[in-house]
Amino acid sequence: MQSGDVPMDGARTGRHHHDCCRALREKPARRNSVVRSTIMKSSRVLIVAASAAAASFGVACNAFAADPGTPASVLAMNQKPKGDAVSITYVFVPKDGTLAIYSGDPANRSHAKLLGKAALPHGDHRNVSIKLNGEPRTGERLWAVIEGTSGKPFTNADGPAEQSFKVL
Repeated sequence: MQSGDVPMDGARTGRHHHDCCRALREKPARRNSVVRSTIMKSSRVLIVAASAAAASFGVACNAFAADPGTPASVLAMNQKPKGDAVSITYVFVPKDGTLAIYSGDPANRSHAKLLGKAALPHGDHRNVSIKLNGEPRTGERLWAVIEGTSGKPFTNADGPAEQSFKVL
């Protein structure tokens, strides 16, 4: 065994055994190539690890994307309007449509008053701000309704895709 060699069983001898340590004892030209080679190997490992992490992040993000058969849904919380707008926490629109805000009971459309609306492309939407035409009164119940391009509400197995919330 020569100076700097590692025994086959991997046990340490009193000598240096790592490539970088061995390179320090060699001539500068050889030392630089060994160090460069070791750094390149480490870089490849990091690149592969980073690529794997990025790929798994992409898969994880897609796992939270809604399935194409997901029904329309809306989540609105009781709130104090910010200026002349309300914020709807979450909306999923399976096809392009509109998020409309009504005062009164939207089941009785003849008495429901449209306060504001915004067109939404299909997909997930968070914290959607809807500008209102009028200022609702404190304690008034508003309705967030997801409507298709025809103006009719999206309906799911349990009824229209809508959510009521109170003005604080």
